[in-house]
Parts: sequence; structure tokens; C-alpha cells
Amino acid sequence: MMNAVLFLAAVTATPTTAVAKPDADTKPVVFGDWALVCQKRDTLPPCEIAQAVLKPDDADRKMQISMAYAGRDDRYAIQIRLPLGLLVQPEALLRLGKDNDLPGYRITRCERDGCYIDRLLTRKDIEPLLGAETALLAVAQTNGKPLGFSISMTGAAAAMQTMVERNSAWAKTAGTDKLPLQDARKGK
Repeated sequence: MMNAVLFLAAVTATPTTAVAKPDADTKPVVFGDWALVCQKRDTLPPCEIAQAVLKPDDADRKMQISMAYAGRDDRYAIQIRLPLGLLVQPEALLRLGKDNDLPGYRITRCERDGCYIDRLLTRKDIEPLLGAETALLAVAQTNGKPLGFSISMTGAAAAMQTMVERNSAWAKTAGTDKLPLQDARKGK
């Protein structure tokens, strides 16, 4: 899993190598419809939260959303993996509840396993997601038809809080030389 954590490291000033260490005691912790997944790694925050959504009418059409916190500096990442066969434009629709549309969610790349929306966020950007009960993500397929996924936000806030606590604790013990979010402008 660890998709959002790897994205968070990839867009920072300090290059890192993400090496997951298998841990027999690491099992996902379920919070409603979200899972908290943690793995010991050398230079990246250990935890992220995730949810997978299947289309009831098509088992091959699935979406996975994961969110991670850097452990410091109000830096969060969201990564959404979608199936192939999508138009990169227009922007994806992310709607919370019945009418709260969040802008800025664009497909950033497509690879062999799917198309991705990768985005860095602040806590202010995350708050509306955590306060929602449901969300809808809709994208355009290459045939022009929309493809939508319903996302349950049940348990997301509790999962996020636990993840933030664990990743913050990791950042305090990791030492600044191991943190992936070093700001080159500040010389840190």
C-alpha cells in the first residue's frame, strides 16, 4: 500500500529510498470504512490511511484512495489510483455530500496498473474531507462516459487522527537527517 507516503517523499527536496521492512505485528487497523496501515521504514513516515472501492457492476473497475501525513510541517498527501482508460482532462470531480465540490484533483499520470491523482495538501485542505459523510469521485472515460466512485468517509477522521499521532511521533524520533520533507530554501 504506502502509496501516499511514497508520493509525499517523491515531491520533496530530499531524495530518499523507501524501504519497507516486513513486520509480523503490522496488521491494518480498521476505522469504519478506512484502514490504517503502518510499516517500519528507514526514511519515511510509517503510516497511511486507505480505502478501496469496487464498482458493483464491474469488478475490474476499482479505485483506491490513500492519505498520508509527513509527520511535521502541515504536509499531507493524497493519492487516488483509478483504472486505465480515462481522459487526463478534464479535472476529476470530487464532491462531498450533495453539493460541495473540491477543485484541483487532476489525473497526474497513468501507468500500467492505473491512472493516478497525486496531490499535496495542508490540514485546511483535508478538513472538508474528514467532515463529510460521503464523497463522490467522477472522471471521464476515453469513450466520453463518466465513471463514478462513491467513497464512504465513515471512520476517516478517526483513522487520520491516529495516523497523524503515529507519524508525528516517528518524526520526533527520526532525526532531521532522515526526514523526507527537508526544505532546501531554509537549509533544513
